[in-house]
Amino acid sequence: MSTKLSLSDSISFLEKLVTINSSSYNNKGITSCLNIIKEKFAIFKPKIEAIPTLNDSKSEIPIALKFTKNLSAKTTCLLCIHVDTVFDQTSPFQTFQLSHNKKEAIGPGVIDAKGGIVIIWNTLSLLEKSSPASDIGWTVLITTDEEIGSPESKYILEQEAKNHTFSLVFEPPLENGNIIKERPASSNITLTAQGKAAHAGRHATQGINAITGLIALLNTLPLTQPSKTQTINLGTIQGGTRENIIPDTATCCLNARFMEQNDLDTFIKTCQDNSKIIESKTGVSLTVTISSLRPSKSKTQESEILYTHLENAAKELNIAIDFENSFGVCDGNFIANQGIPVIDTMGAIGSGMHTHNETIKLNSLITQSTLAYNVIKKMAKK
Repeated sequence: MSTKLSLSDSISFLEKLVTINSSSYNNKGITSCLNIIKEKFAIFKPKIEAIPTLNDSKSEIPIALKFTKNLSAKTTCLLCIHVDTVFDQTSPFQTFQLSHNKKEAIGPGVIDAKGGIVIIWNTLSLLEKSSPASDIGWTVLITTDEEIGSPESKYILEQEAKNHTFSLVFEPPLENGNIIKERPASSNITLTAQGKAAHAGRHATQGINAITGLIALLNTLPLTQPSKTQTINLGTIQGGTRENIIPDTATCCLNARFMEQNDLDTFIKTCQDNSKIIESKTGVSLTVTISSLRPSKSKTQESEILYTHLENAAKELNIAIDFENSFGVCDGNFIANQGIPVIDTMGAIGSGMHTHNETIKLNSLITQSTLAYNVIKKMAKK
């Protein structure tokens, strides 16, 4: 391995990954990407494992590719990112394109998060050449379902977090380059109303309007404007078939995010308690289903130590960084919930994630790798 990181090699690795569609449900594309990653990371001579799903042993793809080395070391770091993207196979956004000056590139997943995979490889390249590399052990997890909420990989993230000193997750920083510190607890919640269908004219008194019951429940909830501590989004509302039929079903899918875990717990309980009250008043049967739940990522004494090391490493490298909180969530939420410090925006710098203008600043493939390496070294000396 060369003693210097190569930007051209980094771009080539990124282009290989980006030109393969690996949307969350494209098993063939994900498998192709994992094979490239496996071959690339083999140079570090780690133990390599494909982690199967817990729920379906016949799944075509693993929930994660796991690389481990030297876990008996005093300091161990967990390096994580996902290979799946939000762009499905029908999307017109499928290619990797360099800008005219070759300082940027556009493509699906260039920052979210295939650039992060390249940065992890570069970071390990620096780490494995350091003296002595045996002072630090590491695990790399490349997951395959983050963009759909990590329903399968959540357990391996939590399990591995318990066995490491700290973690770096290679999601992109904010577009202004800032590093995210705290994240909210987040839940996707489905409210379902069941009434009784009837003719809206002849049998108006015999029907039970599910939409009316759903609206009554929504009107009891604190659906305020987004603030610094919470945001609640009514994503979809569906119900009924036509104007002259009293609707017997209605659903609302919402997302609730609170910076404090207890506030989210209280909101969920309010949904459940109020549904019972509305049910007794209207005769509409109401159910509250929690389809996903991510714990909050809050500030701790240990996380502040890790962020201080990051800040000092950035100063030494003349990299300008700042910190702020975000209402976005990621796998860092699951890791932090296991009690270890984690920085979850160590990935590629750019803009336009989840859009057809997703753009990477290519030099960040090098600068972010060097920064991550120096943070790891500082944590080993603490």
